[in-house]
Amino acid sequence: MCQGDPLGKPLRAALQAGTIEQVARPNIFTRAGLEAVVALGGQVQLGDEFVNTGSTLRLTPTPDSRGIRLKMVLENVEVLEQAKDGLRLRSDQSRLTRVVKSGELLRLRGGKVSEKDICAEVRVREVP
Repeated sequence: MCQGDPLGKPLRAALQAGTIEQVARPNIFTRAGLEAVVALGGQVQLGDEFVNTGSTLRLTPTPDSRGIRLKMVLENVEVLEQAKDGLRLRSDQSRLTRVVKSGELLRLRGGKVSEKDICAEVRVREVP
């Protein structure tokens, strides 16, 4: 996951150009039909519940006759104002569902977090 503006460049080129910063590079494993989640950020308390803030990437792969159907959801939640009587939050969500081949790369661009664009780059690999 990255913050900044990739300017349409591949991740490595955008990193070298200094237009983005890599904030996480996890290896995620999941089974077909099960959601995998990567969360970056924290939580703030709102009454009796806690609200996640920061960026969350959700990935759900399912088999398809043409390859792997991957559902990606990138959500960003930012605290705009915090007071004793409540919170003001900004939330942005981007979604992408696509059939890919093993080894293919997908990029999903989300909204802004602290005035920086957030994006996720995922390479899908089928593990026997």
